[in-house]
Amino acid sequence: CIRDRPWTFSLKLDKGNHREQASYDLNRQGITLQFFHSPRSHSQISLYTSLRHDTVKIRAPESDAVTDAIRDQENFNGPKATIGTGYQIQKIDHPIFPTRGLRSKSDLALSRILNKNITYAHLSQESSLYIPLFAKSTLKLRGDLHAVIPFGSVDANSMPISTKLLLGGDGNMRGFSNQSLGGSYINGHPQGGLTLCYGSVEFLYKFFPEAGFFIFSDNGMVSEGRVTFNTPYHSLGYGVRLSLMGRFPLSIGMGYPLKVDHSTQESNFFFELGGHF
Repeated sequence: CIRDRPWTFSLKLDKGNHREQASYDLNRQGITLQFFHSPRSHSQISLYTSLRHDTVKIRAPESDAVTDAIRDQENFNGPKATIGTGYQIQKIDHPIFPTRGLRSKSDLALSRILNKNITYAHLSQESSLYIPLFAKSTLKLRGDLHAVIPFGSVDANSMPISTKLLLGGDGNMRGFSNQSLGGSYINGHPQGGLTLCYGSVEFLYKFFPEAGFFIFSDNGMVSEGRVTFNTPYHSLGYGVRLSLMGRFPLSIGMGYPLKVDHSTQESNFFFELGGHF
């Protein structure tokens, strides 16, 4: 019975460097109040509200990497209020090395940048499907879709870079540099977009109970338009996944982009402590 499962809550304080780029740092501090309810053992509903302050700090003001568009981002430094809801399903047979089941996470948030009177919605859907093949092997299919939808006549160029979407790094698009893919580029530096789409196919073979070898294909793109799509990027690679003390997944491997637009986008070696969604 749903009534027998009470709501719980958490209060989170956050402060730190949220994003590092060659030309700027994005520092973030804030507070989030979140309520959780589990109507079933494998699902969870959440309601949350947050207030945070984002600050773009220029690293080297005289550098060629610092464009007028980046300098303008300092005008967006200020508070942002958010309310949202989410729904999560985690129906898998093992928390670190699942061989069958589904992980799915949906989220809808409404945010307002208080000092600029900009309001936008952020919709996201992330899913991973695990399919057992033959002995000791699993196929994992992952798909993510994120959309930032500003209200009114606001477009991607009018949005602060702290709200826009980027791809690349250990958690997605392995073989590309961290957050190096995103919308348009100025002097080789991504400006972020409003639509993100990512898909991955991964084959894992366990040669020990707590260790396995995997190969993967990552595919993704970021577009400046509202729920629009453009030509995706692709990478292939391989790696080893371990379980530390039976609790913490560790992935080490190499990724190889099939195409890069700028030399700074490629970073073949990846190291990840903690699992993908």
